[in-house]
Amino acid sequence: MEADRTSLEVSEAFVEDSGNYCVIASNSVGDAETSCHVYVTQSSPRQPTSAAAAAVGESCPPGFMSVFHDLTVDVGQPCTMRVTVTGNPLPKV
Repeated sequence: MEADRTSLEVSEAFVEDSGNYCVIASNSVGDAETSCHVYVTQSSPRQPTSAAAAAVGESCPPGFMSVFHDLTVDVGQPCTMRVTVTGNPLPKV
């Protein structure tokens, strides 16, 4: 089974960046989706899903080895959301 890491990085998070973020992975065998809510606040104050398992060379639908998690970010601070997708063939993200 192949895996690929993908990330979305926000170099400076602002209140208007608050909201739902999602990633969709798809291949010829199916689709998978994960999402989180980002809360950007004025001051500062995780459970992965199981990935699709398949023998090497066997087709399997997309899955996530790691998923987005809700997070809180101070205004002007960087924000990075990462997921690890699996599937064969490797999904497009």
